[in-house]
Order: sequence, then structure tokens, then C-alpha cells
Amino acid sequence: MKYPTIVVHGFLATSLTNLPIHVALRLRGFKTFNVPLPGLNTQIIDDAARILSQKVEEVIRDTQAEKVNLVGVSKGGIIVLNYLHLLSQQESVSLEMIHKAVTVGSPLHGTFAVKMLKGLPGFGKRAQELAPESEFMNQLHGSSRPDSISSKVTCIYTDGDVLSNQKNATLPEAKQIRAPVGLWPVGHYQLVLDPRNLGVLAAELQIGQSDFRNV
Repeated sequence: MKYPTIVVHGFLATSLTNLPIHVALRLRGFKTFNVPLPGLNTQIIDDAARILSQKVEEVIRDTQAEKVNLVGVSKGGIIVLNYLHLLSQQESVSLEMIHKAVTVGSPLHGTFAVKMLKGLPGFGKRAQELAPESEFMNQLHGSSRPDSISSKVTCIYTDGDVLSNQKNATLPEAKQIRAPVGLWPVGHYQLVLDPRNLGVLAAELQIGQSDFRNV
């Protein structure tokens, strides 16, 4: 069996937006899971990373898998990267739970688009974590990333992404993949809708895959 795959949706989205990813991966033999992020994923990223941590432990326990894959879409990729940092601060064996972590169109260095949300009640202030020069972004990228994290991360991007260009959506030390389909300005959405892009995602998750048996 393939490693279970946990999909983290983006900002102002719900788990339903991940449906094309789930369908594409399940057709290829993956078991997939959503993360119960409340409030359209408008909470602070540290809180979201803790929810992801609980989901990883739950999936490993329930499936008896040795490892899981993580797929983070847009803001979901930032949550995944932050979660890996939290793991790296614990015992090194913790990161061994993760086979691959793939970010999809994620503004890993922030996006200026959040300026438009600043005045919105409720979540506008929290959205500012996604600003390029925010305190959160400075902490996330303030020191060199351990090789144990970089070796697990793959960043998928497209040139037609209005929210996040290649430089913004990738990490220099991680594997980078340019998606085959991405027309301006809708490339951000084509990343998770076009079957050709979803095929690239599935192929990347399968690299280095070793089968495991349910106990």
C-alpha cells in the first residue's frame, strides 16, 4: 500500500476544495485525509500546525503506517513547513514520520495579496502573518533549514500563479517542480484542478515509496 496522504487546504477555503486532489490520488491507490481546520483556515499558523500534528498522529495510529505524506495547498503549504520546523525541534526521529511534504502554489515567503484583507473584521489581522515581511515569515526563514527538512520538501509552482511566483513559492534548498499547466492569471487554481498537474503531484509522492502492510 502507498503511504497515507494528508492534504491541508488553503486560506479562505474548506476541505471541499481539496476534492480534486483526493480523487486523483485515490485513483492511484493513495488513502487520503483532510485536516479539520476551522474558520476557513483563518487561524494563526502555529495553531493550524498543532492541528496538523494531531492529525498526523491520528492517521499513523489508525492506518498503522510507518510514514505519511503531507500536501499543503497555498497557505496549507506554509502550515506544513511550519509543522516540519516544530518537529525538527523535537527528537530527530519525529521527522521520520514524514515521507514527503509537497507544497502546491504556496506563498512560502509571503504574498502582498494579504494587504487587501487587512481591514476585514475577524481575520484580517491574522492574515497579516502571510505578508512577506511579517514577524512570522521572518521567524520561518530566519535561520538555515536543517537538511532533515529540506530533503523531504518538494515545491510545485506555476508561472501563471497570480498569488505566488516561482521565487516566492519555492525554497532554494528544496526540490522544485514547475507544473505543466498554469495560465495567467488562473494558474493558482489550475494547480489543483488540472489532471496533468495532479498527475505530477501523484508521481512525486510515489518517489521512494515503499509498500507497507496494515497490521
